[in-house]
Amino acid sequence: ALISLPAFAAFSDDPYSSEPPANIPPGCPKPIPLTRGDHISKPPVRFLNRAEREMLAAGYDNAYWLDNGLIAAWRDGRYAILDINGHELVAPRYDGFQIINGMLFARQGGLWAYLDVSGREILPPQFQRVTPFTLDSRIVHVCKTEKDCFFMGLDGKPTTALPPNGFLRQSGYSQVNIADGLNRFKRNGLYGYINQQGEEVIAPQYENTDGFSEGLAAVRKDSKEGYINTSGRIVIPLQYDHAGGFYNGRAIVKVGNMKGLIDRKGTFIVTPQYDEISSDFGTEQAVEITKNGKHGILDWQSGKEIVPPEYAWGAISPFSEGIVRVGRYEPYGYSFYNRQGEKISKKDYYEADDFKHGMARIGISMDTYGFINRRGEEIIPPDYGFLGFLSEGLIVAQKGEYGFINSKGETVIPFQYQWALDFHDGRAAVKNNDKWGFIDHQGNEVVPLQYDEINSFQNGLAQVRQGNESGIIDRDGKFVIPLTEGFFNEPDLNHDRIAFNNYHLWGFYDLRGHQIVPPRYLKHRFGSLDKFPLVFENGLIEMVLPREGTKAENANVVLVDVEGCPVAYGVK
Repeated sequence: ALISLPAFAAFSDDPYSSEPPANIPPGCPKPIPLTRGDHISKPPVRFLNRAEREMLAAGYDNAYWLDNGLIAAWRDGRYAILDINGHELVAPRYDGFQIINGMLFARQGGLWAYLDVSGREILPPQFQRVTPFTLDSRIVHVCKTEKDCFFMGLDGKPTTALPPNGFLRQSGYSQVNIADGLNRFKRNGLYGYINQQGEEVIAPQYENTDGFSEGLAAVRKDSKEGYINTSGRIVIPLQYDHAGGFYNGRAIVKVGNMKGLIDRKGTFIVTPQYDEISSDFGTEQAVEITKNGKHGILDWQSGKEIVPPEYAWGAISPFSEGIVRVGRYEPYGYSFYNRQGEKISKKDYYEADDFKHGMARIGISMDTYGFINRRGEEIIPPDYGFLGFLSEGLIVAQKGEYGFINSKGETVIPFQYQWALDFHDGRAAVKNNDKWGFIDHQGNEVVPLQYDEINSFQNGLAQVRQGNESGIIDRDGKFVIPLTEGFFNEPDLNHDRIAFNNYHLWGFYDLRGHQIVPPRYLKHRFGSLDKFPLVFENGLIEMVLPREGTKAENANVVLVDVEGCPVAYGVK
């Protein structure tokens, strides 16, 4: 079955069973078998939910929606095609489906057939390979054999034939550029370009080519590179040892072993002088440069050095609020530069974080912290043992005990707690006498300090623990899910689910406290049980379904839907 599931693993690498699963929850359909590499193109598949499955006739194990409004339904080891009301249009005969640019293809016996929107075969199974030509045009590239390939339109008829023995580059950005509408192809070892109708517009003559960007493409001939326009005319001579794509009117070129920047006329904005010029550095139209093993930052438009190449690799952070943080090993310390290349920090710091809300946390030692503003002024002196970040107008701080200050350094909630966390959803977790509870912005205790462990609120919910039991409370401290032996994972807000583990198996609740499925699954992914997120992707999550108890031996890797049902299982 060809189904696109981002979380699905390579089953042939797993020591799990390929037999149909046992121990399926009551009310769930029989899951569909999937093999390694199975996928369906955009959009990702959506299995029918419980209510939708009720419209299917008896005998179908399970079904999923195709993005043209049809349903692929599994029965007797093959797929049938149903209409939107569950009526069978095509009897079970296919091994899988893929939809490319809105065109439906069905696989039978290793070959692909082309179907119309009603499921009728326009072309019987005959294609070994079907791939997209562009991302926006309903044209596909089909191959009956390695050498018998052509472009095909919605009517199932060839458009302009692909040049003999040619092929399309299928990876990277050069697959197609929608704005310029040209795609490269290769014939007899040389590259040229075709348009979206498959017509050859630039004859194959180059040793290598890139995709068009901003109307220009880098091409290579006689071991030198330059640029052509969409008409094929050379507009910047082939004189570089390497030429990159254009972005906002600039491109990186290499002469000898040095790199520089040119504009669209080929004029040097920066003469070749750097060992390396990286790609876009954050969102500030700046790039990282390397010279003699040291790193700095360059303005993409002007070519001016914002940060001189004096720093070690990894010591420069991306821009944050127009300011970049840099670190140095000898002498050790962190400092800050603004977008104009001005060093704003008055001194170097032992520790420093990126700017957020116009402030950056700095430290003069391992346990002495403060904040500076965008002018480098210390607006909160570095004399706190711990400082959090500004959250809902307050900063958790430590001077012996924990309390809260504002962005001016003024104490708002007294220093009186054994421990405290940042504010979220109008609540902050605080600890005294080894027990946790919650306070509001005024310091009022809104949830008594009675729990052994506690998580910060997220969308009005927080996990609390007492002994071996965990529960979910609301902002007023009322239980949404009562204390139960086990623990919860992170809430999946997009799918209204939270995973629960009873110290043996995983089940799921919704975020209103209703149990969707009792614990019966093992986790398939690596990571600690209580820290690794269990979230759904496109309504599905990968789990392991034991045949009995908690044993992973001979268990099945399954895809579980939001209703807790295993809708697909892996086969090798």
